[in-house]
Amino acid sequence: MKTKLISILFLFIVGLNVNYAQKKQPDSPDYRITLKTDKYEYSLGEPIYVTVEYYNGADAAWKLYRPDSSFYNSIHYRNILWWVESEWSGYAFNKSMFINEDPDCPECGFAIALTGGTIQLQPKEKYSFITEIMEGQKDHIWILPGKYLIEYYDGYEAIQSDTIEISIKFTEQSVDLLLKRLLDEKQNRSNIEWVIKLFADIYPDIKKYQYTYKNYTITYEDSQIEFNRKLIEEFLSYWRKIKGTEIMEEKLQKINTDFSKYYFMKGYFKHIK
Repeated sequence: MKTKLISILFLFIVGLNVNYAQKKQPDSPDYRITLKTDKYEYSLGEPIYVTVEYYNGADAAWKLYRPDSSFYNSIHYRNILWWVESEWSGYAFNKSMFINEDPDCPECGFAIALTGGTIQLQPKEKYSFITEIMEGQKDHIWILPGKYLIEYYDGYEAIQSDTIEISIKFTEQSVDLLLKRLLDEKQNRSNIEWVIKLFADIYPDIKKYQYTYKNYTITYEDSQIEFNRKLIEEFLSYWRKIKGTEIMEEKLQKINTDFSKYYFMKGYFKHIK
């Protein structure tokens, strides 16, 4: 029975590879993909929603393989101040199912790519979906203040979208947004360090923040919870004290313009002698 099931799965996977083979070029120059956001400037830490819109300008129907879940499709972005100009970050819209018949052998399982079906886009019709960059990109350490270019690529149709630009700034609102991300993070240690590094330009003692990282999971002992509670209270008390002052403006200016402590940003070697 197990052998038969594996054979069926093998044929199914092969079938997927045949049916979803990547095209070399789009069928028509009239097939277009455009991007848009609801605004240009964002506070660091807030959701960044990007609408991906397909337009069929051809005279025939356009068959799409669910762009919002296809493992061929991806969105990419880069800060114009990243040191390597060819470097882009991003994520694919891949969905998969994990299969394992042997509970005593976790490593014996395997994953197969899934798609959400097909869409028939008729002539002169549009299809769109929304993706959120902060959710799609799980590792936030690369997301810092600055101007960003955003692009989308449909690997099956071999079509790239237009390129749009947004601006991200550390604002007063960012404190509450990032503090929530700090406290909600349960898996990615780099996201905690990302927030702490940003907050350290406001309140250096925040670098004392405590947590335990083991088996790809972030946990807190009772003593750490109590220590962090007092530390955050002190941080917020200081933040409220300087809000609206020149000191606060200077600190925000530093966070938004001084990237000398980030190795992947232009200006990293600025203060190294």
